[in-house]
Amino acid sequence: METHLKHIILMFVLAFTSQVFAEQNSIRNIYTPQNQMYFYNDVMSFSLVFDQDVVVSGQPTMTLNLDSGRVEAEYSSGSGTKTITLKYQIEAGDFDHDGINILSQVNTSWGDIKSLDGSSVDLNLTPALRNVNLKSILVRGY
Repeated sequence: METHLKHIILMFVLAFTSQVFAEQNSIRNIYTPQNQMYFYNDVMSFSLVFDQDVVVSGQPTMTLNLDSGRVEAEYSSGSGTKTITLKYQIEAGDFDHDGINILSQVNTSWGDIKSLDGSSVDLNLTPALRNVNLKSILVRGY
């Protein structure tokens, strides 16, 4: 009976630890540009903070939805760390007078983001965006 109980406890511990270590690396926080009006040639910088270090290859992007249309903030730096930076430079004709929006997924069409061990990363921005106010980040590229 005692051996049977030890076996059950051991199985529970193994199941629990495999669940803990199976959690996928994901985006924990997003740091957005300062709340202000951005003009032609200004650069908006966004930092994505992951649970664990990531490796970036190619040019992943994050889609910004402006009143004038969609644009891409492109990967700039941070491979090998928990925080990567994406930047967008305001172009002529860009505008947004009621606050920018960010689409819910990092775009990996032109690059990739992986954990250091090569495993996939959850690139869903929605959980981190819940704590971000984008309504005062305005754009006037003319």
